Amino acid sequence: MRKWSMICLILVLTLVSFQAAAWAEEKDLAKTEGAAEQETMAPAADMPVTAVQEGAVAVENEELAGVEDESLEATGSLVSVNAEAKSLVLSDGKAETTYAVDPDAVIWLGEKEVTLADLKSGDKVSLDYIADEKGNRTTDWVEAERA
Repeated sequence: MRKWSMICLILVLTLVSFQAAAWAEEKDLAKTEGAAEQETMAPAADMPVTAVQEGAVAVENEELAGVEDESLEATGSLVSVNAEAKSLVLSDGKAETTYAVDPDAVIWLGEKEVTLADLKSGDKVSLDYIADEKGNRTTDWVEAERA
């Protein structure tokens, strides 16, 4: 009987040591994968960073503060354009809305890429925009057709 008890005890200890080795290997693998993931999530060199913790990066950028990730769409008739102030006013027939135009915005008139100054009052416009918490709207994509 003692012989079987000793064999069982040795078998249990062997299994426990194999499981402990497997857990240690998984832990080392997780550390290695975590380090590789943190390297890929590093911020760009020109971004001012306020905190980096467990893969989360907080970037100081007042222009993006309060800006939602989802872009919205608007269509209507162009009322006016102010190329110097980089803004345009769009009417949907009910109300007029002002949109700031991002300096890097892509603006199309028909199938041709143009500048904001090329748009004219009365053009039919479709644009994508984002709105901040104060209700300011900024567009980076404008498509227009001559009326």
